Amino acid sequence: MLYLEALEFLYGLGNYEKTPPINYDASTHDLGRMGQLLAALGNPHERFKTIHVAGSKGKGSTCAMLASVLRHMGLKVGMYTSPHLSSFRERTRVNGSLIPPEVVGLLADQI
Repeated sequence: MLYLEALEFLYGLGNYEKTPPINYDASTHDLGRMGQLLAALGNPHERFKTIHVAGSKGKGSTCAMLASVLRHMGLKVGMYTSPHLSSFRERTRVNGSLIPPEVVGLLADQI
């Protein structure tokens, strides 16, 4: 899949910030589908040490500072942030480098 096709696919998956609220209950609040997707992708979340930054303010700055410190310690650092400012590629970085467009396409194909 080409980069622009991948963006069209990814943006078409849904925007939960613009979707009306869902009344979650036991039948709608289930992580089973996510577990199936992760299993189909080889459970990548189990291969990496992760820091999850959550909250309402300062997540991007906190992630950037953590990434910088970890890189200066000699570690290989991946970082995902959302939303992006000007390019979708800003969301996924490895050691500060943006994800290449062709990789976005390959990964969208895999999903």
